[in-house]
Amino acid sequence: MCPLFVRAVETNLETAGLPCTDQSRAGNQLYEQGPTAVVFIAHAKRHIQKRTPFIIIENVQELRIGIIRMLYGAHYDIVVLYVGTEDQGHDGGTRYRLYALLNHRERVTAVYDAKEMYARITSVIRQHVRTQPCDYLVSTEEEIMLDAGETARTFATCSQSRIPTLRMSGGKTWHVMSRRWLTGREKLASLGFPVTASAADSMGVPELPVRDTKRASAISGNCMHFSTVAVVQFVALVCYKQTQ
Repeated sequence: MCPLFVRAVETNLETAGLPCTDQSRAGNQLYEQGPTAVVFIAHAKRHIQKRTPFIIIENVQELRIGIIRMLYGAHYDIVVLYVGTEDQGHDGGTRYRLYALLNHRERVTAVYDAKEMYARITSVIRQHVRTQPCDYLVSTEEEIMLDAGETARTFATCSQSRIPTLRMSGGKTWHVMSRRWLTGREKLASLGFPVTASAADSMGVPELPVRDTKRASAISGNCMHFSTVAVVQFVALVCYKQTQ
């Protein structure tokens, strides 16, 4: 291998949301023939060279896992989790994703079945928490007015049951029961982000400030679900032990 990543920072755990535009049904579905394939190749090259112990790759469920096995399989054992927001009690939102857990064959050993652990954790969560779209209506009147002042080119309609999957376009989402648009803060709330004092306090983290509605909408259309990735990282850290 040519030493392209000599200065790259080494890490024990990498969590990467690799480009999904060539995988998603909302894109062209060019898969490995698309322009983002080079990102997957560069990512694999870097971590194989660095011998990163743990890698978590997040993508849409349409991702052809064969490309991941081809790029990383000679060096990593791969476990695939197909997840949804309802697994973390966010029944009011929608974001179905694939998480591939990659564990270096020479540096990591499995101590517990990751799929079983994920199923056990999410089973407990589901018994205690099930959100609805109205649970995410957390904005103040001032924030609602500021957000309403922005004109969107596209919009979606939020039914009484679930908020649709958010996109990078930052389009508006109409909440039928309250007869208004969801704000950027509320979109992030549906993705499990600590955008209120109570949520931040329960997570033991600082509250995420939301000042720019356009920026908040863009982030919500291109990010991992905060609660989902937290559980997946927990599963990876519990089920595997670094030996080197």
